[in-house]
Amino acid sequence: MNDLDFVRQRLAIVDELLREAGQEDEGRLPWQAPPDPLTAVDEPRHSPLRLLALERQFLLHLLDECHAGQAGATLRQWLARNERLVQGRGGAREADARASAAGDLASLTHTILTDLLARLERWLAQDEGDTLSS
Repeated sequence: MNDLDFVRQRLAIVDELLREAGQEDEGRLPWQAPPDPLTAVDEPRHSPLRLLALERQFLLHLLDECHAGQAGATLRQWLARNERLVQGRGGAREADARASAAGDLASLTHTILTDLLARLERWLAQDEGDTLSS
C-alpha cells in the first residue's frame, strides 16, 4: 500500500459523507460546476460540508498530480505556498472583499491540508507498523 491508496480511500469516505448529506444533483456533485470553491457548495464558509467539498478538491488534485510516494511532499509544498497567504492576512481589516475571501480560503486551505497531512502520516505509520509486525 502507498500514499495514493490513502488518498483514494479518503476520497471514497469524503464522497460517501457528501452523498449522505444529499450533496449530489443528478449525478453531478454541486462543486464540480462552479470554479470558485467558496461558492461551490451552498453552505456557510466554515460548514463541515464546505470543508468536505474543499477536501475533495485537494484529494482529486493529489490523484492527478502525484505518483506513489509523493503525496506527503506535495501536501507540504501546498502548505508552504498557502502559509504566505495565511500570514499575509495579518490583523488589519480587509478593505477589499476579494482579499477577504482569499484570506478565508487560505485559512480553510491551511486547515484542510494540515488535517490531510496528519491523516496521511498516521496512515503511513500504521501501515508501516502493520508491515513490520507481519
